[in-house]
Amino acid sequence: MRIALLLVSIAVGILSAPHANALKHEATSGAPIPQHGSRQATTPRPGSRIAVTNADDSLGHWSTCAQPECHPGGKGIPVSTSQTIGNASPSVDGASMMVTETVDSPTFYTDVLWPYKMKGCDACTQMNTDFWVYPVSSSHVASLEYDAFLFDATNQLNIMWGVQWNQRTGKWQIWNQGKNSWIDTNVTAGPTFGAWNHLQFADHRVIGDTNCDGTECLYYDSMTLNGTTYTLKRTEPVGAIHPGWHSVSGFQFQLDATPMTGGTATVSEYVDEANMWAN
Repeated sequence: MRIALLLVSIAVGILSAPHANALKHEATSGAPIPQHGSRQATTPRPGSRIAVTNADDSLGHWSTCAQPECHPGGKGIPVSTSQTIGNASPSVDGASMMVTETVDSPTFYTDVLWPYKMKGCDACTQMNTDFWVYPVSSSHVASLEYDAFLFDATNQLNIMWGVQWNQRTGKWQIWNQGKNSWIDTNVTAGPTFGAWNHLQFADHRVIGDTNCDGTECLYYDSMTLNGTTYTLKRTEPVGAIHPGWHSVSGFQFQLDATPMTGGTATVSEYVDEANMWAN
């Protein structure tokens, strides 16, 4: 649904040291790893201005955004949320992160966002993310969202490369930050529920570019799902940064749940080998 970030944690300041552990390559018991050439991760390039490796191995830099204190989209208030690390099964490298929301709203969509925030990089022009996700079940899932962002305080720009799998329409969508709306792509091959999926996104910007409604463009270059690369070549305008925001970089995961009639429902997703780098 609509993208938003925690304002409070941004305003009070951002930790600057990336969490870095060596990538592990041995599969563990539990759900099988896809065997179609997608196991190899694309690691951060040497000298990257921002480099995050295995962000899922620590709770440092993470926060949770949910109604009513924070507004990630949707109007439902979750019954509870959870974020755990060190889950041995299912996992890709032996220790995965799990994010969960339990909902009971019979009327509203309920969205929960887990952002990972790093120091800013106003000079960065390229953004890459590479991670594995295991959405547990499609039941009550409205969409699965995966975003990367650069908040550029120097140029007062809110740069948000948002991508989501819309379970209701069966399409991948990209985010138009300038108009706060989702745009359909022609990619209809979705993630497999109850299994590991390898996702990789490559995006860029051109500092000083004014080709999108008189402002900078978000260039969506490509997405790779389980070894198949889709060339997007889409551009959408950036937005204006919120007054008082600092320069921040990062990526985030969001679960959007459908309304639930009679009782509660739980929506969960495992994340492993979560990497991000910017140059």
